[in-house]
Amino acid sequence: STSPRHGCNTIDCKKGRISSQSPELEELLAGIGGGQLDIALREIRRRQEYLKWLRLPEKVVLLRHGQSEGNVNKTVYTSKGDANLELTRTGLGQAKA
Repeated sequence: STSPRHGCNTIDCKKGRISSQSPELEELLAGIGGGQLDIALREIRRRQEYLKWLRLPEKVVLLRHGQSEGNVNKTVYTSKGDANLELTRTGLGQAKA
């Protein structure tokens, strides 16, 4: 029979025939019949946390632009769109710094 929760044949699950990239996890799953389910679940959670960290970027770059026309004159938005606003002289100096 198929277990909807685990997506595998329950007989195969009981025998520990679940492919995994973690040998420790495979060993724990093989011992589920011996009362090691709690340990197996902890290992699964630990591995999920570890895999979350692998998806994070190695480097984060923060950028800040200089002062723009919109920072100085709020009414400029009525005649120009955001993408068309220019940096002020002060803003150009800030961007170079």
